[in-house]
Amino acid sequence: RFGSSLFSIVACNTEECDYAETRVFPMGSGASAGISAAVDAASLDDIRAVLKPLPTDMQQKLKSVLAKPSLQVAAPAGAIDLYKAIGAFVQPIMETDGHDAAVAVVESCCEGFRKAVHAAGPDKEEFVKAFNAEAPGGEADPGIMAGATAFWAGIGAQVGPIMESNGQQAAVDYVNKVCDGFKAACHSAGPDEDAFKASLAKSLKVPAKPSLQV
Repeated sequence: RFGSSLFSIVACNTEECDYAETRVFPMGSGASAGISAAVDAASLDDIRAVLKPLPTDMQQKLKSVLAKPSLQVAAPAGAIDLYKAIGAFVQPIMETDGHDAAVAVVESCCEGFRKAVHAAGPDKEEFVKAFNAEAPGGEADPGIMAGATAFWAGIGAQVGPIMESNGQQAAVDYVNKVCDGFKAACHSAGPDEDAFKASLAKSLKVPAKPSLQV
């Protein structure tokens, strides 16, 4: 956890630490997240209907991808920026006020970010206003605000395609999933950046669909 004098070192393999960045809400393509979310929500009949018109070799390639044990949604752009900003902010708090105080700040920041994302949607000015409102004194630390804005934009680039294909509730659920994974990764990894990336990547994996017969 941020603010702890002892941090566990979490092993990170190449696949888990592949921290690909994409861009979310109706503002960007977010192809990686959109495809993964659409596959997760689609029925087998839907997927078969998409595959049938394709050449046989392309069908086999896509079926091979969908048959993998899991599909990993790319971590939203900006996640690492907010993680680093929170870490820099809470370290002095840990040194002066102790571990519990630092953990409370991380928790408050993560939940404030979640509330601001839901309140603002794709409106950047509204996000800044909402995130400042969640901060003590009504104004977020400049470094945390910069990281939060980058992370908000990254989530937005992924949520747009999800909303278009699966509706508002699916988009809300995805935002919560990302925020849950981000907060858990902050608490478990502390200042270990590789451990943070691995934890967040793991939280974004979704179950694969059953075998396809086209």
